[in-house]
Amino acid sequence: MSNEAEHRIGEGPAMRLSQSLSEGTAQTTRRRVVERELRGTLLDEYLADHERRNGPLPEAERQRAWDLFDSALGQSI
Repeated sequence: MSNEAEHRIGEGPAMRLSQSLSEGTAQTTRRRVVERELRGTLLDEYLADHERRNGPLPEAERQRAWDLFDSALGQSI
């Protein structure tokens, strides 16, 4: 068993990673990362607006929103 802590996507310290990929794979990966970041920003803005109008959203409901958002877009992490 490893002594390294488990982190979810977007959590934990930054680390340098070197990987060789075909150009097509690298382009697709970059495009998907950008799309995911933009979608995340969109949902964050929507949730912030909702909370400004309605008050704090419980963490379980915030996670449910993310799960539904990912499901609607056909993505999962």
